[in-house]
Amino acid sequence: MGTKFDIKSEEKNIDKYLYLMVEDVLKSTSPFKQIERERIQASTINLRELRQSKNEKMTYKSNLESLLKQVNQNQSSIRQDIKAMEKQNYGLEHLSASTQQLLPTSEEG
Repeated sequence: MGTKFDIKSEEKNIDKYLYLMVEDVLKSTSPFKQIERERIQASTINLRELRQSKNEKMTYKSNLESLLKQVNQNQSSIRQDIKAMEKQNYGLEHLSASTQQLLPTSEEG
């Protein structure tokens, strides 16, 4: 178990040193690997822009999902109101039709 821990520890150190070496090469002004440095810098800028765009789109998506949730809640509330009104007014449609048949029309009189 100790050997695995030592290996993992050394791998972390290697990653740290590798990162520092890459940073040193990127900061260098010598003509050595100039094209690679420029590509890495361009890729870093592109990656930053893509992350920003992704964050903006995720925020927009969250806003749309929130609005959709509100619309669904409003729809559910309206449906419940309609059902309550239907229960309150059950049978009034038939009552209204039979009442109109009983009333005399002005044409007869």
